[in-house]
Amino acid sequence: MIDLTLVSCVAPCILEGQDGTGAARLLEPLVEARVPLVVYVEEEWRAAVEAGTGGELLRVRPTSAPDRHREFGTRRALEATWRAAARAGLPSLDYFVLTLGKMGMLHDQSIWDPFGTRHLAWIDADVAASVNPLYLTRARLLDSLPSLLSGFFLLTRPSPCADAAGRENASRVQTQLFGGEAGAIAEVNTAYFQLLEAVLGAGELPTDEFLFTELLTRTPERFDRFVLQENGLLGVLFEQMRTGYVPIERTAMH
Repeated sequence: MIDLTLVSCVAPCILEGQDGTGAARLLEPLVEARVPLVVYVEEEWRAAVEAGTGGELLRVRPTSAPDRHREFGTRRALEATWRAAARAGLPSLDYFVLTLGKMGMLHDQSIWDPFGTRHLAWIDADVAASVNPLYLTRARLLDSLPSLLSGFFLLTRPSPCADAAGRENASRVQTQLFGGEAGAIAEVNTAYFQLLEAVLGAGELPTDEFLFTELLTRTPERFDRFVLQENGLLGVLFEQMRTGYVPIERTAMH
């Protein structure tokens, strides 16, 4: 078995217009990739997802908006800043709870480690919208992902872009795919949630992209990075993986 666990989530707040059957279809490329996979699934979608996927390399963890909000340590501060930022087009509070919680879900799985792997990575369930799913299924390029996860791996874009909180030119890190070894995940998780608490304490509404960008700016030596093209699609990463050479950016500290 490959030394990698993927972690993902399917829920209405991030997959607008989908239902349980649609969520199962989105997960098909990840399931067919034959990589250990833990998926947090909206409780009302659980039966459809389990019926449409399944297999010994899949673990389904039920979730719901009330559970997510109850378990989110800074929910009250987040809700206050979200309400203060209310504007047309602002995503729901649950969207922020879930996306800001990606790091926590990855960290939890690095502790529970249901498949006993050394490397774990978050991957968005709709990743096939950003890369040809044949890279995942037929070419099985996820098998080589652990070689990129010796520390903590991030994707960046060559220039900043606006984020879901409406912050212009704030997000340089793209959080469709990130992860590393369990020890690195634990260290980044601590720094991430400390920063989240500080940002909310200052009355600002953050996104996960903003927090990772800020962490990367403060401690670049902590992260390995792959720079995407301007369009942010992941195809360029998987094409480099196909060639056997992925140019990684690292910051050496002397």
